[in-house]
Amino acid sequence: MLRRGRQWDFPKGHLERGERPEDSAIREVREEAGVEVRILQPIGSTRYGFGKPADAVHRKRVYWFLAESDANAFRLEPTFSKAAVLNREEAARVLTHEADRELAERAFDAAGIPRTVESTLT
Repeated sequence: MLRRGRQWDFPKGHLERGERPEDSAIREVREEAGVEVRILQPIGSTRYGFGKPADAVHRKRVYWFLAESDANAFRLEPTFSKAAVLNREEAARVLTHEADRELAERAFDAAGIPRTVESTLT
């Protein structure tokens, strides 16, 4: 997950012309976190609106994937201050939005990660 200001979030972005959602996910993680990933499986999508008024200006659909990487370091875009691999408890604690916490739970379940993992975030 990536931190921008006080908010932790998942890497995400936009589809470029002719790009498949899987390719976009790989590209966005590379651009935002400097990490190469391999897609394992889709874990859903979300839709939301933003702008002023809050739900009327821009509408966006984000496709989410479970992915893996052998990387052990991040190269962040300047808009992010930190990156971390978080366990279930850490993700539930730091994610701002309920939809993101639910997405994290789906990802942990899909990966077969148990709910009793020790904290590694300092």
